[in-house]
Amino acid sequence: FKEDDYLHSLKAFLHKLQVDESPYVLVTQGFILGQYGLLYALKNKDDIEKLVMFNTPLLKKTPLPPVLKSVKGSDGIFGFFAQKNEGPLEEIRADNYMQGGSPYYLDGQDATVYQEPFEKQEYRDAVQSLMNLVDYEDLVDRIDQGFRTWRKESLVAFGTSDFYVDWNTASEWLEDKRTNIRFFTFSDKMGHSVQDDYPERVAETTINFIEGEDIQRKGKITRTGDVT
Repeated sequence: FKEDDYLHSLKAFLHKLQVDESPYVLVTQGFILGQYGLLYALKNKDDIEKLVMFNTPLLKKTPLPPVLKSVKGSDGIFGFFAQKNEGPLEEIRADNYMQGGSPYYLDGQDATVYQEPFEKQEYRDAVQSLMNLVDYEDLVDRIDQGFRTWRKESLVAFGTSDFYVDWNTASEWLEDKRTNIRFFTFSDKMGHSVQDDYPERVAETTINFIEGEDIQRKGKITRTGDVT
């Protein structure tokens, strides 16, 4: 359940599927596992043809969502009395996590589907272990440093109705990155899990990027990264 375990498992999974026999497109989204995907790209850059990042937290100013914070434990008061959740968790509200980042109402059937795996203790234990072992701010720092010299063609694409990650943080993050990383915001009302809010638009954008179609940016970004 450590970072290296996830990176090794992803590499083994791609090898088993023979995906790694030629350069491929890697797509990431969201907190922790999505960020581990970015670390994987940095460690295996020769395997990556293109990279797509959907609504992935890129700056330390983006806090963990409340559900993930509750799994990790209490931060205490001004850094004092911090406490991890050591015992087995009786509940993880995956449905609340999905609802919290979206501008849309999560209907009962969808909520049940998201919540169902976490009715089992072993799945709750896995998430608890994941969160207890991650140093979130260090993770964000390492991603930031690594992508300052990243040269593969990439796309940062954001739904702007994300209640967890402000799309402006992506724009800020890109200021010291190279111009091979393009920026796109969806015109549709899409939240944190863009692939759930509007899968057709996500697929369309991804295919256009892979095929080299023009991807328009929103706003002007001043870049300094191309001098590295």
